[in-house]
Amino acid sequence: MESNSIEIKRVNSDSELKKFVKFPFSLYKNNPYWIPPIIQEEIDVLDTSKNPVFENAEADYYLAYKNGEIVGRIAVIINWTEVNQLERKNVRFGWFDVIDDIKERGTILGKVKEKGLENGLNHIEGPVGFSNLDKAGMLVNGFDERNTMITLYNAPYYIEHFKQLGYKELAVWLEYEIKMYSFEDAPEKVKRFSKLMRERYQLRVLEI
Repeated sequence: MESNSIEIKRVNSDSELKKFVKFPFSLYKNNPYWIPPIIQEEIDVLDTSKNPVFENAEADYYLAYKNGEIVGRIAVIINWTEVNQLERKNVRFGWFDVIDDIKERGTILGKVKEKGLENGLNHIEGPVGFSNLDKAGMLVNGFDERNTMITLYNAPYYIEHFKQLGYKELAVWLEYEIKMYSFEDAPEKVKRFSKLMRERYQLRVLEI
């Protein structure tokens, strides 16, 4: 194997799964806008024995190595409920992170196409999760804003790489920030929603 070649390895052990989850910590270690996930929570979500989504879905996780170092990761997902009941021939990909090198990106994304062809699926969709209730999408603006634990963050170079590889935009989502210094400053819609959630889950507001 050449020193600059890329090796794609399937995750086959708990230790490799932990490396899979922790790769963004090194990729974004100097980025003040990336908000890290809770490591054990991520591991549990990806664990076939713990996440009930695997009753109707399957996934393979891959790590990309270059000169012995991890340079990328990807989860290749098939949601069989979506395929069989909704008749959408989708192969999904998520948990996708890679260094700024289109060669690495193209190589690791090849695993998605490979899985799709093996199962007669002709449409690739991502970055997404196991279902439409999971985090999804790719950041295209606002790279100098902190993301939240329920949204995805990626570096600006992702956009150009995907365009060069022929991927197209499916939808545009907007995220809003509402600044409040007290609950009374909240918009009426937020107040109504908050009241519903407090009553449903028996919550109370803490004044700090």
